[in-house]
Amino acid sequence: MGRRRATTILNVSSGVVFDTDAIAFMTVIGIGNDSTLYFNGTQFEKSGAQIWTAINNLVLDLKGIGPNNSAHNFWSRSTFLAFYPYLGFNTTSAKWNLRNPADTDSAFRIVWSGTIATGGYGVKSNSTNGYGDTKIVPSTHASLNDFTMGFYENADNAGSEYKMGMFESGAQCFIRVRPTGNNTAIDNGLCFASAFSNIASPWSKIVMLSRINSTTVWRYSNTGDTSHSVSSSGRSSSSIVVLGTRSGGTVNRTTSETCNDYFLGGLTPTEAGVFKTILIAFNTALGRN
Repeated sequence: MGRRRATTILNVSSGVVFDTDAIAFMTVIGIGNDSTLYFNGTQFEKSGAQIWTAINNLVLDLKGIGPNNSAHNFWSRSTFLAFYPYLGFNTTSAKWNLRNPADTDSAFRIVWSGTIATGGYGVKSNSTNGYGDTKIVPSTHASLNDFTMGFYENADNAGSEYKMGMFESGAQCFIRVRPTGNNTAIDNGLCFASAFSNIASPWSKIVMLSRINSTTVWRYSNTGDTSHSVSSSGRSSSSIVVLGTRSGGTVNRTTSETCNDYFLGGLTPTEAGVFKTILIAFNTALGRN
């Protein structure tokens, strides 16, 4: 297990101790720790100081030393690749990876293509040409039998939604959401295998697909968890996209708003429960509940 406690810095005016990883992220996206208001007049209106606190608590929770998690240190795992908070007052501020906010492909900052809308809700494609390339290549960066991908959104969407990933023969790794009334069919071939059957369930703010070994994939959500027997077969050599899914040279795009996307190692049901609690607390603090 990696070291849990990072260097912290005391904000003298507020008396709050901020984690240096939180400070690095907030500095690069350009939000000051002050009373400046963002997303004015919307349900997402928050001051810079409130956003700083939300990000700081998120980082501490991911390290297992926060208000909502004192047991699981996700942050220090080598399999923790990216967490995108999508604090998007523009596409530049929305591209950064909380885990490593450097402007490089190897840090998995997102490269946006086409038209992307941003706001307090996060990011949204225009459904015509907008999507993001994470630069995460499963065959290079992900473990075959130890991988999770997922999202958090704050609104039910009416159409077929290609949320993230890619279609590649024998190595599919994607999430597609296909709402039907108040139920959501998840057509997924996550984690380097052929697609498995649709999963009908109520719409969920959170959907995670997690491979924990060579034969088991879990589908986690805030409305329930199910396990599926699906053998792994290979890892894609194409990079994972968000706000859509890659199929050869084509990207099928979504029209939905996305608050967060994240990519890390496989999560047990217990770990996934904690991770969901962290997601809900963070997004609630930003008015995304």
